[in-house]
Amino acid sequence: MLQETLGDDDLINQTLTSLKPNWIFYSLDVVGRSGVLAIRYNPRAIKVTTSSRGLEFLGMDIFSVDLSMNIWVINVYGPCHR
Repeated sequence: MLQETLGDDDLINQTLTSLKPNWIFYSLDVVGRSGVLAIRYNPRAIKVTTSSRGLEFLGMDIFSVDLSMNIWVINVYGPCHR
């Protein structure tokens, strides 16, 4: 997982995909912040269920095939006042 990539999410995805073509790169711009959160995963091992973002957070619900369980990934950029 990369945080604060300071770039456009489409360009970040394109660049990272060229480095590891069989993996999936997914990114979300952070609302009100300068960075992007980028996640790389093996689609045979991880299934993304949903993703979400808000004023100060990014999140993904994923399913781990190897662990047979759901995992929630949340990245908070600062104190959430709402």
